[in-house]
Amino acid sequence: MFNSSNKVFFISSLLLLIAILAFFIHKHNLAVYTANLDTRPLNAGVCRPVNSMEPANVLEHQERLIASTIYEGLICYDAKSGELQPRLARKWKYSPDCKTLTINLKENIKFHNGKKLTAAEVKSAWEKSFKNSKEWSSISLFLSIVGSNAMLEGHKQEISGIQVINDGTLKIVFNQPNAAFTYMLTSPIFWVYDSSVENSSAPGTGPYLLKENPDNKDKDILLLRNEKYHRGMPRLTAINFKIYDDELKALEDYKTGELDYLDSIPFNQLKAIKKDPQYKELYLSRPLLNTYSLVLHVNKQPFVDGYLLRRALNYAIDRKAINDSILGGAYTPARGVVPSGFAGYKSNMSGYNYDPEKARQLLEDA
Repeated sequence: MFNSSNKVFFISSLLLLIAILAFFIHKHNLAVYTANLDTRPLNAGVCRPVNSMEPANVLEHQERLIASTIYEGLICYDAKSGELQPRLARKWKYSPDCKTLTINLKENIKFHNGKKLTAAEVKSAWEKSFKNSKEWSSISLFLSIVGSNAMLEGHKQEISGIQVINDGTLKIVFNQPNAAFTYMLTSPIFWVYDSSVENSSAPGTGPYLLKENPDNKDKDILLLRNEKYHRGMPRLTAINFKIYDDELKALEDYKTGELDYLDSIPFNQLKAIKKDPQYKELYLSRPLLNTYSLVLHVNKQPFVDGYLLRRALNYAIDRKAINDSILGGAYTPARGVVPSGFAGYKSNMSGYNYDPEKARQLLEDA
């Protein structure tokens, strides 16, 4: 027979034992589930529409995330080191006046369909993307190349400044010195694919190849491992991207184990996730290398000759409050047009502080 204190001790010990067993069962199941990645896809959730995976028209982060597993450029940007790294290129070199860039390709790289990568294939893919792109910020990256304007205006069918020297060598000739072009080559519009394939899922050279049709945007996008990938065997057998309209539903699926990875979470859940002992160590934050801004048209009223008005608007916006109260602290208030983590960013820029009194004074003066 138990007295009351012994009963309490017994029940407490039993509850503790149950909790410990539940913890180890959960860890065991998690380990088994994770180990199954050798035989099942990694389930990844993205919470915004995927309208295109064509390098010419990849605009949004979620599109770039998926397309980057299929396609590669000649050069990539390593955010950790802040340096350019070779991908399909073996090496590159500028002429002394920076008006010519010569790129040597790696050998024996093939597209997913078995076709060999050559300098002619690179030129063809770039010109097709230049022709098909609907985004001016991407098109403009070509405009320093000799002959790009002639093709843009329909006078020529190729860009004369992109020159094939041999199968493994490409030369790019600029209208004027362009030492920044190697950074431009990290943009998706310079990713390489087999341009002879007419549909939107042209074969690339990346670590994964497309299994499902991306034009069916309401369905999952299944990517299979490229067994002949030039940088070695990818670790995951497959990746299954699930497209969500509802961020809360995606977060719920992550918490119940239906997703291994979730690309974004609702802003109003960020603070709770960062404090939750179960999830705070799993939360990763990386710069997206872009900015969100309110753009003022200086060639239209009321902003023509409206320098004081433009300054007043900048001082009137409380960027920190917007970030903290609406965006869950996920962003960094911008001090200029160049995002942090990008070449050319200056952390010591003063930018505009929130100063409503100064904004009112400038409005009166305007």
